[in-house]
Amino acid sequence: MTQSGRVDYDQVARAQALLLDRRRLSPAALVTAYRTVRTATPDAYTEMFVDALLSHGHDLHGEQQIAAWQEAVEVARSAAEADPRELKVLVEALTKYQHGLCDAGRRAEGLEACREMALASKRAFDSGVVSSPTFGSSQLACRLAEDGDHAEAAALFEAIVRENEREKSATDFWSRIPWIAEMEAAGHHASARSTLQELVNEDRQQADQHIGAYAFVIWEQLLLAWMDRQNGREDEAERCDAETEAVLTMLAADGEPKNWSNILGFWALLIRLTGRTKRGQLAHDEAGAPLFSDLHWAPTGHRAYLNEGHDRLQAEVARIAGLAEREPSAHLGELVEVQRQLTLRSVRIWELRTWRIPDELRRCFDEGVNLARRLVEVDEPLGRAALARALADRTSMHVAARDFPPALRDFQRARRAAAGDPLA
Repeated sequence: MTQSGRVDYDQVARAQALLLDRRRLSPAALVTAYRTVRTATPDAYTEMFVDALLSHGHDLHGEQQIAAWQEAVEVARSAAEADPRELKVLVEALTKYQHGLCDAGRRAEGLEACREMALASKRAFDSGVVSSPTFGSSQLACRLAEDGDHAEAAALFEAIVRENEREKSATDFWSRIPWIAEMEAAGHHASARSTLQELVNEDRQQADQHIGAYAFVIWEQLLLAWMDRQNGREDEAERCDAETEAVLTMLAADGEPKNWSNILGFWALLIRLTGRTKRGQLAHDEAGAPLFSDLHWAPTGHRAYLNEGHDRLQAEVARIAGLAEREPSAHLGELVEVQRQLTLRSVRIWELRTWRIPDELRRCFDEGVNLARRLVEVDEPLGRAALARALADRTSMHVAARDFPPALRDFQRARRAAAGDPLA
């Protein structure tokens, strides 16, 4: 377009010629070419222009990146107003845009972008463009969880679960667990427990039919027992423990009926949920991140939990360990708690790197048990509870490593520690 506002058709023709061989153009060149062509035909190449803007954004940083993705949203939004088929393009653009906003610390704007994604998805469903009304809603659910809006997040995850069930006629672990976690965080303990119990029952049935792993049943039972104890339901927790020990006894004798492929991701998720605190932190703080779905975390939360947060925890463990050496009665209990948080974080880090249980991670669980044993000598009631938990944690790790006899031994010791029986 010329300075007088008229369309420069020579420039448009040159841009169209360049686009004939668009695969050889850089994202920046594509953006320039599409923008030029659209001065003559504003609705042309909408999807390609949006894709180019999104790709170009990856080559930029800071506010320039956000500006590119914002322009992509504006282009897609305008197109979607005229043609509902462009709503999918709008959702894709909003996905990048909210990511960039949250990465820049503009969380409120990022949340609004996520809400617009959910509304666009609903419109796309109503218009017959997509088959699911919850298409594009996962980011909003996770952002709500990060901000501590657990009840609203739970309601949205329930909608996602119900839609998955309608489409697949089967349980989706990766959507069911976030729903359970957010119900529990919102204080809906009975609903969370009953939903997790349903999942345990379904997975046990599948394991008995050799179409699922007994490992899932053990890890889910351990989470269920943890939830029960968090809410003062010791009798129900004991029943969970008895069922877990029965499955472990069977596996210690015979092993899994089938050799399953890498299932460490399931374990990493379920054990990390037992580290969620009730101290009221916002969920994007490193102690309360939405552990169930880090694929959709805000980048700041992801870094806080896995990168800077992990390093800070390591430093904190070292600091408190020094204090505990001098004054164990004052600091050993705190050291046990912080070391466990570091172990749970390390689970996720190592799970991203390898499909095996490395020695470094095994040592983290061993250290947890050793510290808890020291705590027994200082404060027996507190130490026994910590030892039972540390042994149960190591049980789950042994199951992940398919080391079933030591898993059974650790779990039996955990039950004895919790019951007040003599410690071996």
